[in-house]
Amino acid sequence: MLLIAIPIGVLIGILLGLVGSGGSLLGTPLLILVGGFSFYDASTSALFIVLTSSIGALVLRDKKDVSLRLIVWAIALGTLGTPLGVMTSHAISNEQAKIILACLLVVAGFLAWNGFGGTGMKVAVRNQQWLGAIAFVFVGFMTGLTGIGGGYLLVPSLILIYGLGFTKAVTTSLIVVVFNALASILFRVAQGVDFSTDQWVGTGVIVASALVGSFLGSYFSKFLNKLVVQRVFSILLFGLAAALIIRAFSG
Repeated sequence: MLLIAIPIGVLIGILLGLVGSGGSLLGTPLLILVGGFSFYDASTSALFIVLTSSIGALVLRDKKDVSLRLIVWAIALGTLGTPLGVMTSHAISNEQAKIILACLLVVAGFLAWNGFGGTGMKVAVRNQQWLGAIAFVFVGFMTGLTGIGGGYLLVPSLILIYGLGFTKAVTTSLIVVVFNALASILFRVAQGVDFSTDQWVGTGVIVASALVGSFLGSYFSKFLNKLVVQRVFSILLFGLAAALIIRAFSG
């Protein structure tokens, strides 16, 4: 398990550092496809990765001028969705979960191609705050269901609907993701997390490796073309989605 956990964690961390928003998308699919986790166990482990990596990213960011009112609103709506997501994760089969996760990766792949709102997207729905409310609840739901943080959707929503700049949108998204992930973990712990010792150790190693990888990714991001990195990441998401679909239908 440790031999698999270290490269998975480093890869997740490097991509978190390189692409920022959306980097945590890799946790659940990689744990399923490479780590041999069930969907529920993979999504539970991924929540710890999301929580830790988001807190780590927040420490390094400038948090002034963020809208406290918007953050509270987003967290309140997100925590409405998280318990529904956790309960749904119990109710669906591994095969159904893989198909849902694959669809999510395809959507995120298209958003990643456009830089999660940083490039190539125009403000077309500003002030349609009912759309923002739907996005916040949906992100909370998907965090509870899949263990994926939701920055892939939060960042473009905050830019397109609320008119935030990209940097402020990423910071706001990270704060919301931390609370959504924490709420999801608490709901899962309340229901009982049936992890083996190896899974707990593996999760801890992945989290530690991801933190190391994120620093490496942040360093190398200064020397790489951001658009190229985002589009390579997008292609990776499409590849993982295809692998999940194949795994789902092959049993």
